[in-house]
Amino acid sequence: MVDFAEHAALLDSLDVGIIAASVDDAATTADLVAGLRLTGYPVLHGLDPEAAASTLGAHLAPDRSFVHATGLLLRPDSTIYLSVYSTGPLGRLVAADVARTVEFRRRTS
Repeated sequence: MVDFAEHAALLDSLDVGIIAASVDDAATTADLVAGLRLTGYPVLHGLDPEAAASTLGAHLAPDRSFVHATGLLLRPDSTIYLSVYSTGPLGRLVAADVARTVEFRRRTS
């Protein structure tokens, strides 16, 4: 999430919107946003873990309490263009990859 906040201006210049979401409650999410100094995009809260995992095709934690990191790049019509799922700290969608993908797609379309 911090990477996207740090690159929010770049993504905005490409007309790419950013939204983050959490299964945590409002207070916990607000503390996380403040602690990480996230700016530049909304961070939603209170998602139902099972519903979110089912809808996104994401990995649900074994105790079913949270959804593992899920990154989606949506087309303008809101369909999924690219998805990245990770159950650990590696292999996550990062802002530079989004920017390169959007720029490539625009050049080749």
